[in-house]
Amino acid sequence: MNLVAQNPFAKPTPKFVERSPPAPEQAAEPEIDPAEFTYLVAAFAQDDQRQAWLYDRLNNENVVIDSGRPFSAGGIDGVVQAIGDDFILLDYGDSRWRLRLGKNLRSMERVPAANSKAIDPAGQQ
Repeated sequence: MNLVAQNPFAKPTPKFVERSPPAPEQAAEPEIDPAEFTYLVAAFAQDDQRQAWLYDRLNNENVVIDSGRPFSAGGIDGVVQAIGDDFILLDYGDSRWRLRLGKNLRSMERVPAANSKAIDPAGQQ
């Protein structure tokens, strides 16, 4: 028997355990909101029909929308109620919304119910 191993005052020999380094933390990918990248870029009349263009920057494509028709763009499904010279009015969910030229779908403004029927396509109240 080893006399040192039996000595209660002797320090035990250290044991080294090799550990693998911790895995680097995976950064969660940020959520991409397609509505933030879909912009109203044009509103005009063509052959007595008002049209507007929404440009989807994520997919590099234009979505042509017509007054009175449903549309789907930037994760938003709605119905276009009116197209003015610099805005569109659309129904999305249970509300009416106004999107101004040059703005993205996330920056739509809710139109109060009393005013939504009083606005004509030319933007006059």
